[in-house]
Amino acid sequence: MITYHRAEPRETAEIIEFINMVFSMAHSPFDFKRGIPKVYGDDACIYAQHYIARKDGKIVGVVGLMPGMMHIGGEALKTGVIGSVSTHPYERGGGYMKECMRLALEDARTAGMHLLSLGGQRQRYEYFGFVPGGKRLVFHLNSSNFRHAFKEIEAGEITFAEISEEGSPYLRAAVALHASQDLYTERSGEQFLRIAHTWEDKLYAILDGGVFIGSVIASGDGNHIKEITMDAPGAMLRVMKGWYEQKSRGFDVTLSPIDNENIRALSRVAERAGIESGYMYQFLDYGRCVRAFLKLKAKFTRLPEGEFTFTVDGAPSITASILRGNVEVLKAGKAPDVEFTHLEAENMLLSDMWWTDENKLPMCALQWFPLPVYVASPDSF
Repeated sequence: MITYHRAEPRETAEIIEFINMVFSMAHSPFDFKRGIPKVYGDDACIYAQHYIARKDGKIVGVVGLMPGMMHIGGEALKTGVIGSVSTHPYERGGGYMKECMRLALEDARTAGMHLLSLGGQRQRYEYFGFVPGGKRLVFHLNSSNFRHAFKEIEAGEITFAEISEEGSPYLRAAVALHASQDLYTERSGEQFLRIAHTWEDKLYAILDGGVFIGSVIASGDGNHIKEITMDAPGAMLRVMKGWYEQKSRGFDVTLSPIDNENIRALSRVAERAGIESGYMYQFLDYGRCVRAFLKLKAKFTRLPEGEFTFTVDGAPSITASILRGNVEVLKAGKAPDVEFTHLEAENMLLSDMWWTDENKLPMCALQWFPLPVYVASPDSF
């Protein structure tokens, strides 16, 4: 007998045992309790809803949905991150994941979530309305870069202090700085440290002469800076020199697509740089999402004025406009310039690689999109 239901807290230990088994058999040994303490640790701080398929009483499929709140300038969007998607290796092909995903998406809509994200194989999740999108910029710095491009740059008094205690004053400073950004996923003080420790990453305060100027979330070996947030214009290269001297002799740095100053700084010196799709995304509320991210993009990029009306799968049309510097997105019911399917719309709005026909778009839309959607690594599942 096959049953499906939303999990209850008493089932958490069984869920962790199941997903550990599935991912360990498919890849290398996994320990979700240790790897994602924010959700599965003994002191978990985020309640992720799970959807379970049981066959004759035993779990054969799981999908997790982690809630969040993303702040984009003056807008706030309710978000959901899909993760821990797993089917028993001996029970594949039974449709268990499909039904669990359906339940998760149904609950996401009921909860009023605006934007969903996940990581995984493209075609597998396109069936559920997700497309690769957003972008993150990844820079690689090696010893040759530091020997030549950094030879006139001194780290000076830059040091890094690991933050591992809830009561650290550096933690309070990191929380406040995080919440001052134009684009961030909400992390309360009690959540911040456990979120930063996702997949055994470490959190550091950046100090300049003992004064807090920012924070870093990096892999345990120091070879990948997954998030860097600073309140010190022009300090990026000094901080990188300090990281090289104190933490790693060659490392990657991931930056948000709106971190223009630091993108320019690293573009000048890095051995290589790449633009990657962040995750796979799905808009559940096109109007709210387009308005928030188009306003954000207009703040950091010169965008042409104009108006563009589109509809998705026959729903009421949405009109986006930039007039006299004001960004507006309304469900105005105007005749659409373009009629999209759901996947076509998301590809146009979210991706740097369009497979939709750009010739359908007015000139203004060619520069408005894609939107700078971004979920930082620590905020993923």
